[in-house]
Amino acid sequence: RFMFSAKSHAFVDRSGPDLHVRQTVNLGEGFRRKPFIAADAPSIGGKHFLFWGRNPFLHSDGGDEGELRVKIAGEGASSKGALHVRFRLGLSGGSGPTSATTSASS
Repeated sequence: RFMFSAKSHAFVDRSGPDLHVRQTVNLGEGFRRKPFIAADAPSIGGKHFLFWGRNPFLHSDGGDEGELRVKIAGEGASSKGALHVRFRLGLSGGSGPTSATTSASS
């Protein structure tokens, strides 16, 4: 008889086949004025994911704060799992080992 248990990790928590990044990535203030968003989030095995693309909130109406949740299929504890990352919008404060930047197009 074998017993399996998940070891704790510095950056992620496991929930079944899914992994959840513990830290919320801070996108900072002014995210509605930048045409592109870029952010970096840690995973397991020394891997980091770089998120980059058009800003879906560019010139949008709404509050100055919020949360964007991203799910990356196939990057969980197994091939059926997913990596879940939360991005904090418009809130200041430390984001731990994660970082984010916004950039303007040339």
